[in-house]
Amino acid sequence: MPEEELRQEIFDRSDKNKKKLIELIDSGEAILLAGAGVTASMFVTWKGLVDKFQQAAIEAEPDFVPFNGDDETYLDFFDRVKLVLNGPIYTNVIMQTFRTDEFEDYHKLMVSMPFKGFVTTNYDLVLENALTQATRKPQLPVYIDDGVNAKVLLDFFKSLNFNKPNTRKIFHIHGVHFATNTILLSQTEYMEKYGYVLTQPTPEILAELGNPELTQDQINNALSRSSLRWTTHRKVLWSLLATRRVVFMGFSIEDPYFLEMLNMVKDDLNTYNDEVHMAVFRLAEGGVIKALETEKELRKFGIECVFFDDDKTYSGFAKFLNEISASVSTHSSILKDNAAPVAIAEPEKDQQESLDHGKQELPNWMNDQNKTLSKEIRNEN
Repeated sequence: MPEEELRQEIFDRSDKNKKKLIELIDSGEAILLAGAGVTASMFVTWKGLVDKFQQAAIEAEPDFVPFNGDDETYLDFFDRVKLVLNGPIYTNVIMQTFRTDEFEDYHKLMVSMPFKGFVTTNYDLVLENALTQATRKPQLPVYIDDGVNAKVLLDFFKSLNFNKPNTRKIFHIHGVHFATNTILLSQTEYMEKYGYVLTQPTPEILAELGNPELTQDQINNALSRSSLRWTTHRKVLWSLLATRRVVFMGFSIEDPYFLEMLNMVKDDLNTYNDEVHMAVFRLAEGGVIKALETEKELRKFGIECVFFDDDKTYSGFAKFLNEISASVSTHSSILKDNAAPVAIAEPEKDQQESLDHGKQELPNWMNDQNKTLSKEIRNEN
């Protein structure tokens, strides 16, 4: 069948699913899971991030072997980088890349929709910036860190039960740029945080664990190699995928550890060919075969696909969000003058906002409050 006919078939199915997506979002029962595509217009692509780390690694060690996608994965590459760069340099690249007080107009559309809450794999605070501006209340990121009181996680899960004004939170499952020990980027970091490896050897695990001389790190490593260690990351993600309806945006759903979590939920709850979650993808010229493969692959996890038309300008996502936002209600925590699904009007002078090609920046007083509260969140109070 010609590509144009296949493309039309995909969009015909997508139009039906788009109606389901609008109904799901408008019901107030969904949570948004935002991937790198949601903030890609403001930061580097994966290739760009690789280039940044590669440059730093070569400066530290001129013989550093450049990334080769045919021989290694991104995860393995970042493990090699960590061996070359000392901790401060490695974490500084992340900090400098993803630190910003800005957001795009369409980010405010996203946080204005009646999602129960937000989960993101991104290290930046773009969604917090947009939600802070839309509600005029400082928004603190939620993340998993030994230095953060576990009650913070409990508050996040409790917030998903109410969907009331000013209770919504943004959870960073893969860490935030300013808390560098929370970052998941390399294979080792994923294994440590999720508690398993993708290519599992078959050690005599019970005999190995019976050694009384093992250190705690050695015990954790053995449990991870056998996928027996249910870490906090693993528990949280399983809980969200198993008990909530998720809308994926800007997320390719190709992360191997994330796919493994979807597999676990599928095995536990038989999500095959069910209507559980929904995912939004761009469909540009030449992407038909990939789109068909994605539909088939995700169906077994209970994920239905919605595609939007896009081109080399990457403007399709913002247009799609405008369309969806116009069809759903605005969350009650959002000020009425921020609810319209169009480009944001010129601000008044006393708002002290700056606009630059669709970007917005938080007022100084919000930045000051966010910085103060971010320090407080890490103590036991």
